[in-house]
Formats: sequence, C-alpha cells, structure tokens
Amino acid sequence: MNSRISAVLPKYTPAGRGVDRAAEDFERSEIRIRRPMTVLLYFVAALLTTGLCGCGDGSVSPHPVDAEVARETLHTVLEGWKSGVELDAWREQHADITVQDMDWHFGNKLQAFTILSGARAVDANLRCDVQLIILDPQGNKSQKTVTYLVGTSPRTTVFREMIP
Repeated sequence: MNSRISAVLPKYTPAGRGVDRAAEDFERSEIRIRRPMTVLLYFVAALLTTGLCGCGDGSVSPHPVDAEVARETLHTVLEGWKSGVELDAWREQHADITVQDMDWHFGNKLQAFTILSGARAVDANLRCDVQLIILDPQGNKSQKTVTYLVGTSPRTTVFREMIP
C-alpha cells in the first residue's frame, strides 16, 4: 500500500478490521456488482440480436422446390429401399441426396409403395403422401400412409414427416 495513504488511513476500520481486509471486502463488493451488470448486458444484447433477426423487408425467401425433380427423387429413394439396399449403403451410393426414414433406418423392408396424388409445394419442399407396405425384421406386414418432405435446393433431401 502507498505510504501516503497508509499515513492518512487509520490502521483499523471502525468495524475492527484491518485496512487491507477492508480493501479486499471493497473489491469483493465491486465484483458482486459487476457480475450481475455483465450478465444483464449480455442478456440485453441477446434480446436485441434475436429481435433484429426478424427485421427486414421479407425479400429473402426459401428456394422454391422443383416439383418434377422432387417426385423423381422420391421415387428413386423408395425404389432403392424396395430393392433391399440398406440405408447406409444407399447413402454411400447417392451422397448427393440426404435421406431420413426411421423404418428404413431400423431395418424394415419396403415391400410396395404408392405415391398418392395431391403432392403440394410448401416453401422449399414438396409434401408427398405415400402409401407404404412394410415388413418388419420379424416378418410382420403393416400398411401405412406417410408424408415425405422433398427438397431440391440448395440440397436434395427426402425426409419422412415424423409427426403427422
């Protein structure tokens, strides 16, 4: 501590603590005040950032789906599954297409499929209803109608809708 300051300050504070201890307490109280202020500043910055993300004139829109390419892609994917190829092997052969289907992933076999009419373009995806006849690993057959979301840009994707 500076000798000029120590000459002016009493050796002990009124609370009976030494000057050095009082200085430590002061620094701790500064930290207690600064930490909530820092958290508050980060919180306000995060709010402003998320608030500004939605601002704009709306000129940015998703790439429109190419319906013909989407239908062909879906047919190609389902034919691959029906032919008995495992999903991982199919992905290696068709790295340009991203596919997600939990039945295929878990080893179920596709016995037959019918792409139903009424596919509709929604933003960057073509929503296609498909009737599937599936055999599980135990040989049990089930029929279900599911919806696939097929995107063509910026990447070709085929995702089965998880929640109808």
